[in-house]
Amino acid sequence: MKWNRMCAYALSFAMLMGLCACGGDETAEDTEKIVAQKVTIVTGNDVPEIEDTETSAGSGSVTTAAKSTSTTTAASAISTSKTTAAGTTAATTKKVQYAGGNSSGGSSGGGNISSGNNPGGGAAATTAPKATTVTTTTTTEYIAPEDVDKYVDFSAVSSGDGYTYDGAVLNISAPGTYHLTGELTGQIYVNVGNEDKVKLRLNGVGIVNTGAPCIQIDNADKVTVNVVDGSSNYLECYTTNADADAALYSKDDLKIKGMGYLYVFCDNEHGVACNNDLEIEECELVVDAEKTGISSHKTIFINSGNIITNGDNCGIRCWDYIEIAGGSVVACGGKKSAADRGGIISDTGNFYINGGTVFAVGMNQTVPIGQMSALVAFPEVLTKDNVVAVSIDGVSLASAVPNKKYSTILISDPTLYSGGVCDVWLNDAHYDNFTLVDGVTQVTLDGVV
Repeated sequence: MKWNRMCAYALSFAMLMGLCACGGDETAEDTEKIVAQKVTIVTGNDVPEIEDTETSAGSGSVTTAAKSTSTTTAASAISTSKTTAAGTTAATTKKVQYAGGNSSGGSSGGGNISSGNNPGGGAAATTAPKATTVTTTTTTEYIAPEDVDKYVDFSAVSSGDGYTYDGAVLNISAPGTYHLTGELTGQIYVNVGNEDKVKLRLNGVGIVNTGAPCIQIDNADKVTVNVVDGSSNYLECYTTNADADAALYSKDDLKIKGMGYLYVFCDNEHGVACNNDLEIEECELVVDAEKTGISSHKTIFINSGNIITNGDNCGIRCWDYIEIAGGSVVACGGKKSAADRGGIISDTGNFYINGGTVFAVGMNQTVPIGQMSALVAFPEVLTKDNVVAVSIDGVSLASAVPNKKYSTILISDPTLYSGGVCDVWLNDAHYDNFTLVDGVTQVTLDGVV
């Protein structure tokens, strides 16, 4: 064994003995409070969400479009259209029986006539009036309740249909698309029906709260937080309440999306927490939290976007199922060695990576399934702010500046391949390398190339 390796193991043992001698006492790093970033709110381009428009019929507001009438010719039939209660069109056809039929007289030539006489004699002429089919179509356009637009500027105190705003709390009690802008010292509180959907479009929004979540969703079918394209927004929470333990908290399904920037900060609990399904796509989301950056009791699905999350407990944690299908995810957390603390943790082990670049830093990691990955352990615990990076074939894959101590990293990227050699860097200095194998490469570095 090389002398460098022996020194590394000795250092690791000395650190372990030092931690044991502390008797559980917190270090200065353990007690250090996180500090919120300074984010300037910027409004973006708030355009209609065409892709989210509901097209199926159902409950909710219905508007009637202009009627269109078409006229065709058919024998002995008149067709009309009715609009059903559900908003679809159904045609009914009424047959018209014209007078006449078979006749044995009325002309010297005899024969069949439908109406009138044949003054010229000879073969009888069969003549019937032309019947006209008139189709009147009433077009109905379904408008989902959540597509009803409502506008709230926090700089002006106002209330509206389905919501109240007193300058401190925006209480949302009805479904709708809420276009929000401005700075607020207070909270957005959502409590609607079990089947109702709410969309919160953040377009230059800054919320600071000192006693409860910045956004608290107590009841809904699903809430979508849309970060408007080009906008910058922030949520800063200083102390949550007993029922909701995150700066952005939802008891029901939550989706965060959009092409803007959202910063979430919580100095005593989690950053983003959801009791049901949590989905993230497209947006640039940065989370700093005292406990876990992003958490869910049920599922976390990341489809795309640029996500950076930091937490003392975990960067990302789910009690059940995590799937990352695309985008860039950097998750740092888990300064303690407990199994449920780390960069990315699934309590059940259901962690799938099917696309994107994933870089997790912490004391532990859940081993992923799917895309080729590497789980790398250091021989010692590294202190915070040690910049760590991974490259392959001279091309950088990912880097992070962990705000807490760490001993493992997880890297996954579509460019990884079996037999490839990855390099690990600390503070821009080359630390070590390792060779990839199929599936998940698990290796312990020694700091010696």
